Amino acid sequence: MNSSEEQFKVLLANLAPRVDRALSQQSAVPPIGLILLDDGRVEVVLYVPDEEIDLSEHLNCLQRELIEKAREEQAVAACLSYPDYGSDTVVALLENDENYTLECSIPVVANPDLQLNLEGIEVGEGVVFVFGDIGP
Repeated sequence: MNSSEEQFKVLLANLAPRVDRALSQQSAVPPIGLILLDDGRVEVVLYVPDEEIDLSEHLNCLQRELIEKAREEQAVAACLSYPDYGSDTVVALLENDENYTLECSIPVVANPDLQLNLEGIEVGEGVVFVFGDIGP
């Protein structure tokens, strides 16, 4: 699984059912991290705070967990997703170890239950958040 496109498709294919499952149980979606290993396995990385924290702080803590796990496991790609309630979307930041990046905005629709609409995905430029020298 060498191409960025293949890696990102695998990560999105693993993210969607997890978000859909969360939406079927509640109307809130937690930030979710995923790492893709060289052998094709995907591992979930979560950060569960001891107390309620704002989304920005939660994402910073999850990013640190992703960086640590990606280094330990020698990951080839990563995804950091979070809800954007203002636009009824889930944002998925995707990056691989060659620093190819994408930012995907995936609409949440009621059909009849809340779920991601992957056909409505909007893709833009992403940012380096796990594999680069930049970090929290």
